[in-house]
Amino acid sequence: MEAIAFSFSNGTYNIPDTSEWQQGIEKLNEKFEDGIEEVAKGLLDKDGKIDIDKTDKFLSKKINELTPYEYEIYQKLVIAMKAGATPKELEESLQIIAGVKKGYAGNESADFIFNEIGKFGALGSYAKSIYKLGDGIAKGDSNSVAKSILGFAQGEVGNFGKYVSNAYSDTPNLKATLLGDFTKGGAVRALLKEGETVSSLSKGQTFLRSFKSEMDYLPKVVGKNATVAKNLKVATKWGGVALSAGVNYIDNMEEMKYDPTMSKTRAKAETAIETGVDLLLGAAVTAVATTLFGATLPVVAVGAITVGTIWAIDTGIEWVTEYQGEKKDTAEVVSDTILDWIGVN
Repeated sequence: MEAIAFSFSNGTYNIPDTSEWQQGIEKLNEKFEDGIEEVAKGLLDKDGKIDIDKTDKFLSKKINELTPYEYEIYQKLVIAMKAGATPKELEESLQIIAGVKKGYAGNESADFIFNEIGKFGALGSYAKSIYKLGDGIAKGDSNSVAKSILGFAQGEVGNFGKYVSNAYSDTPNLKATLLGDFTKGGAVRALLKEGETVSSLSKGQTFLRSFKSEMDYLPKVVGKNATVAKNLKVATKWGGVALSAGVNYIDNMEEMKYDPTMSKTRAKAETAIETGVDLLLGAAVTAVATTLFGATLPVVAVGAITVGTIWAIDTGIEWVTEYQGEKKDTAEVVSDTILDWIGVN
């Protein structure tokens, strides 16, 4: 075995590259790195996300209770926390150390495109639902898969509503149901009462009627509107709301995981408010789009403008909130503002 020489000039050992000593030290380093990797993996759950409970217990250990591998991780986490790292940033650090491959995180451009396609009748909605399902499964973690399944179900409930409306319509149009309504002015004509014309309806009337139609979630038990079509349509709208609330609830339960100070009461309240904001924002933007373009553009174009406007609003708010430190969409900002104001933690 080639000898290891001590250098008196700089106080270090010179280890020949070809020596068995060098190979042994490299093996020890590899073993040490493997040990650190195992500790990091132990602080992540099966989806590769940080396990807050395990991490809290780990950080509460005394220094003399830590193994050399644990001490390396402990140091990194403490230094990061002192520097103001968020739980999400700690998670990313652990994932890198643990060698967890960063998976598919989604494609915002594709999301936008398929949201637009979803406005082109039942077939467009099918395409959007299938994409959302595949997108969630591709992300791999259990929450994304659960949300994608709920999103798929929401799309199919909406399609059922389209078929019901067509089946009970005075002028059924299967082509428009499947591909979308390309009739110019159709969005405003759907709001007209007997004897009215598109030109006779003021901008204010158009907005109010459109908003009321979007927010019509009450079944009609008596009167001329007490039809099977009307009540089935209301039922499908409520089904869509329930599924939307389910998606928001999953998001808020996941948020609880990263924020131990967040209570279940807060998570439930956020779910209710966010679902309500989504409904009101959708109805308001639809009413504005119908008022401005509904008399001259096809129904599908009005729908596409609505989707694009909501996307622009959310994207703008996400950019601002991300710059401020935590990315949030419109519904989250409203929900957090209300609950912080009334003091719900």
